[in-house]
Amino acid sequence: MKKNLKFVYATLQLIFLMVIVVSCIRDNQEAETEFSVRVYAEGPLYEGSNTATGIWQVNLGELFPEHDLRNNTIKSARIESVVIEYAPEFPVKNLKVELTGRNVDMQKIAFANNIPQGETKPALIVANEQKKIEKFLALDQVTVVADVDLAEDLDDDFSALVKFKLIINY
Repeated sequence: MKKNLKFVYATLQLIFLMVIVVSCIRDNQEAETEFSVRVYAEGPLYEGSNTATGIWQVNLGELFPEHDLRNNTIKSARIESVVIEYAPEFPVKNLKVELTGRNVDMQKIAFANNIPQGETKPALIVANEQKKIEKFLALDQVTVVADVDLAEDLDDDFSALVKFKLIINY
């Protein structure tokens, strides 16, 4: 009889654990969106590193119009891809894109090294480790920083469009 009670108790524990796991899986939903930010660097520009910046006005309603999201419902977020587009007259060798904002540490998001001459739309390599991207989504605005390594001096302003693909879990 004690054996049967132990078996029943173990079975009930397993069923309870399975119910918890299934309910947690059902609660976790994923959504993805794309957005762009224009970054600028005022010339003259010099061979080597130049910094271009732009402001991303964060609006979850516009990013995810089909979902009722509030800042506190986002469990995690990840930048899945980054592409940057710029004019062909800019001889860009290397790029790095970072995000920063009020009370949030700057975070490296993506980079591209040894960009072929003439390339104007490189897809950047996204950082494997991204910490607390969801904190940026709680801000009103985020500063996008693009470190642009040029092959030569230019007496011109730099402008580029940074395109992001964002995935959230809520």
